[in-house]
Order: sequence, then structure tokens, then C-alpha cells
Amino acid sequence: MGAYIFQARPGVSERGDVEKLELAPLLMRSVVFPMFSSMDSPVGLADILRRVPENNWKWVLLDFDGVGTMPRGMTFQKLEEELIDREGWVDLNWMEVKAFSESLQREIDMRIVAVDWDAYVQFDTFIDSDFYVAIEARDSGEWEVWERAVEGFVGSLADAYLP
Repeated sequence: MGAYIFQARPGVSERGDVEKLELAPLLMRSVVFPMFSSMDSPVGLADILRRVPENNWKWVLLDFDGVGTMPRGMTFQKLEEELIDREGWVDLNWMEVKAFSESLQREIDMRIVAVDWDAYVQFDTFIDSDFYVAIEARDSGEWEVWERAVEGFVGSLADAYLP
């Protein structure tokens, strides 16, 4: 486990929201950390998103397996159908992704990526897209989080959740 540090320069509006910006390729930071803190308490998507500023990005849910209330009141089966029918994604706005994260009791596997509303993201190539933030849960054991536009986000997660 470790943090991979690179530098990104976000544009910030007068309201403090991160604005659309040009993202240089490979300028990103990444951290991998356990889903359970040293106190044996779970670290969930909601905990991670609390460190992201309010935004107007499109949050693309590419994969999900877990327990909780699905987005937009969908059943788990309906979410799976949406992920298949829409070629592998469900688009959420900031309020929807926050509500979804707060409803989750357990994340097993997940991949969610924040991009501009006109961006197209695919499951296997998301890391090559111009994303702002990407979050992946792996086998109920660890999170990997990438940032390209929220300076200090990955570092704050490393400080909070790495021993």
C-alpha cells in the first residue's frame, strides 16, 4: 500500500466549487487503503466523499456490489439491469451520489468516476479518461482512489486511513 503523488492544479470558482478544467495526461495522485481503519471501523464511500468539495460533475457508476439503498430508489436487480442496458454505467449528480453513499451499509466492489457531463467513460479504460476523481472498492478489503482535480484529496485520505 502507498500513495503515488503527482500534482494537479484545479480551477476554483468564487463559490469554492471546482470548475471544469483542462487535465494534463498522467497528472494524478492515487492512494490505496484498507476498508477498515485501525480501530476496525469500516471506511465507506460516504467517508471518502465527505472530503470532496460540492461539485456539478457527472458521477458515473460503472460497477457496484454491496448492501444499501440503490440510487433513485432502484432495486439491486434494476441497478444491475441499468448497468448492463446502458453499456455499463449509471450517471448520477452530486446530490444523488451523496445520498447513495449515505445509504450504503457495505461496499464489496465498486467503481465510480467523476467527469464532465459530456464525457464518456468505460469500465476498462476509465483511468485514461479525463476524470476529476475515481473511486474503486475491491473485494470488501481495500479502496483505491485517484484524483486529478481536487488538490489534497488523496493526501487527506492517506493521512486519515493509512497507518
